[in-house]
Order: sequence, then structure tokens, then C-alpha cells
Amino acid sequence: EEGVAGGGRPLLGFSHFRFERDNEDDKFDPILYVYEIHVSDAARRSGLGKRLMTIMELIAVRYKIRRVVLTVFKSNISAMQFYLNKMKYGVDHSSPSKYGEETDYEILSKVVCKK
Repeated sequence: EEGVAGGGRPLLGFSHFRFERDNEDDKFDPILYVYEIHVSDAARRSGLGKRLMTIMELIAVRYKIRRVVLTVFKSNISAMQFYLNKMKYGVDHSSPSKYGEETDYEILSKVVCKK
């Protein structure tokens, strides 16, 4: 059934990520890229989004991956505030805005593991 997790409980949230290589100055550093994070309306403002992102960061640390990277639409003000203010992400060096390009999204990242 759509929207139902195991045991018949409603699905409150999920994340989709994968490990990738980032080409930064001709070095290929592994990154954890968060492709999607969804929190149901019923679970918003409950701390679930922060918990999901913390898990993403812990996975990166566990595998000695230096940065977590994600893309967020600029029009999604609450998501931008969440990542920039609550989760302490910053605009990534690869974001088009760093090069003066006008886009409807921003690439954000956070260093979670020192090399």
C-alpha cells in the first residue's frame, strides 16, 4: 500500500543517497550525495528531518567521507533555512552561484570528516 511502512505504519520520511566522487582541483574525493530527503506533512517540525540528515552525516564519517553534498531549490525557503541555519551547510564550491550563474537551485555541502 502506498505511503505505508512495514507493519502497516505510515511512512513518515526517507532519504536517498549514494557515494560519489567529486572532482575538486583534479583530485577525486569521495562525497556522500543526498539526492532526496522527504518528511511527511504529519512529521514536519518533529526533528525527523534533522535526524535523517544526522544519519547521512554519520554514514559519511563512518566511511571517512569528508563532505555531504545536496541540491536544494532556492524557492524552497524552509529547506534553505533548514540546511543553512539548523544543519550548518554552506554553498558548495561547485554551486553555479559561485560562478555568477543564475539558477533556481543551490548546491550545499558540509565538511563532516577531516582527512
